[in-house]
Amino acid sequence: MKKIGNFTQTYQANYMFSSGVDGKDREFLIDYMLKDKCQVELRSFLDIHTYTFHNYDEAKAKNIAHKIKAVIPNTRCILYNNMTLGQSILSHLQFLKSQSITDVLWIQDDEYFVGECRKDLLDFFAFYKIEKNIKNVSLCYKKDDLTKSPITDYITVNKNLNLFKTSVLDFIDSGKYAMDFSAFICDIDILLNIFEEIDLSSLDAYKLEGDFSGKAQSNNVPRYVLNKPLFKTYNVVGMPPSLGQADQNLLELKKKFDT
Repeated sequence: MKKIGNFTQTYQANYMFSSGVDGKDREFLIDYMLKDKCQVELRSFLDIHTYTFHNYDEAKAKNIAHKIKAVIPNTRCILYNNMTLGQSILSHLQFLKSQSITDVLWIQDDEYFVGECRKDLLDFFAFYKIEKNIKNVSLCYKKDDLTKSPITDYITVNKNLNLFKTSVLDFIDSGKYAMDFSAFICDIDILLNIFEEIDLSSLDAYKLEGDFSGKAQSNNVPRYVLNKPLFKTYNVVGMPPSLGQADQNLLELKKKFDT
């Protein structure tokens, strides 16, 4: 059976390593994550749950770690300072590998559960954990986002969820990255093979994501999608140009968690 860990990371506006950021605090995103009941339940079930801080003030990271552990007690909080984003990701993957983790749930600090019910989320992860041949599933995209090629080969997860076999070319043909940093779950060796082969010295997060996509494409990484997304990325603070709908996304988050 698979052993699942995670990568979720927040960062501060350290301009030496995060050029182009808007300088806004991201702690409120963690507060919203702790209000995301389905996500919290899922994280509590992981074999190893971590929350990492990238180029972060140590005292502030400790305060936030205490807040997270009050809700998810089994959390391991790790600080990765004085390194690039790519270097921090590789370091964390190597740590998870040393703990015998086989698969990584990747959820960024601004991604939240948008599925229709808790059961779908838990059913999917119970299914994924025992399916040896399924090694990479997008949790943000859905089948209908891939419009160029007919996709008919699927597996039933439950009465609400079907899992469709796709390829990186289906994503490229639909105008998307072969593989990006939006929420997914993936075999750790696939991720290690990519991050060990790309340039991790760049300070440009978008270049890193593009290199990640390019290597996923050249390695012909397998991908699956569900018929409906389980998570959504809310680009509220961070680096342009992904902030085009920041105001709308912030209103949606406030409505979701503050009412």
